[in-house]
Amino acid sequence: MSTSKAASFGQITSDAGLLPLREFDKRWHLTEGMDSCISDPREQILIDHQQLEMVRQRLYQIVAGYEDTDDCDLLRNDPMMNHVPVIVKAGPPATMAG
Repeated sequence: MSTSKAASFGQITSDAGLLPLREFDKRWHLTEGMDSCISDPREQILIDHQQLEMVRQRLYQIVAGYEDTDDCDLLRNDPMMNHVPVIVKAGPPATMAG
């Protein structure tokens, strides 16, 4: 009787460099500032994705080197791209000392 076991490492991503960007965004509210400059005329009841989520995804996607807007279809199952745009509120915006 012979048995074998394959190693499973789960999903792997090459976009882990986005974590520092997310932390910067979380602290300094970069994408929230960008979002506040863009009006959203959509009917709120018909929205599946909030504009802020889309701004974050687009910015992080560009920084990661995915410049085409349709790259999000390819990244739909990427663990980092699914995790990074989600930012938990961190309290009041930080101020820059100067």
